[in-house]
Amino acid sequence: MDNKDIRDFKIVSIFSLFVTIGELYQIIHENKTLGVPFSLRSERWLIFILLFGFLFLLVTVILAGFSSENLRIVHFFNRLQGYLRRNTWLSYPFIGLFILLFTFLIFGSLNQSFQGFFSRLFLFWFLGIGAAFLIKPLTSIKSCWLAIAISLMSITLIYRLALFTQDISTYPFSLGWSEGSRYYYASLFFSKRLYGFRISPSVLHPTRYLMQSIPFLFSKLPLWFHRLWQVMLWLVFTFWAAIALG
Repeated sequence: MDNKDIRDFKIVSIFSLFVTIGELYQIIHENKTLGVPFSLRSERWLIFILLFGFLFLLVTVILAGFSSENLRIVHFFNRLQGYLRRNTWLSYPFIGLFILLFTFLIFGSLNQSFQGFFSRLFLFWFLGIGAAFLIKPLTSIKSCWLAIAISLMSITLIYRLALFTQDISTYPFSLGWSEGSRYYYASLFFSKRLYGFRISPSVLHPTRYLMQSIPFLFSKLPLWFHRLWQVMLWLVFTFWAAIALG
């Protein structure tokens, strides 16, 4: 353990503390706005009590870590990571759980409990911390911030993929603003074959519509395929842009 580990522990702990306090404040504000009376039978107040207990535990850990000269808390986490490094089979299922759980909760039956900003930030941050803690022993990554970045980006990727699946639909009408226009502009590259007369391609984003026009090379492809192709373009070009910038 070096000074960098201690500094990273303190930064992560302080940010986690602020996220938890923000979530508690949001629950109180929402309960007050909705007129939910305090009751142990209320799901919203039970969540508040559990979070308050978590906050107490978090503050205890932070105070113990900051006040101890040898930072036994950090030593404990380092020993735990050493154990996980020797027993990697324990980490993989939990990494998958942490990465998938955010999307499952946001899109699942409990989504009403995660509508607020701090609710999602709390869930996103702590699942990312949990995944990063498990990822670090499995790799040669030494920086906890790189491990956190990888875990948070993985959670974001799964969430974004789940959003994209909603764009692949047989619904006959527009799913969003100007969706029909995008397919129409793409079709103009084959206007002679499709409409019987030639129409000049749009000067608006011509390269985008050129790429989107490829499915029109094949006749009678269904609407869902054009939507699938658009999603694939988003994913592929975003991926390669990230690689190029990285």
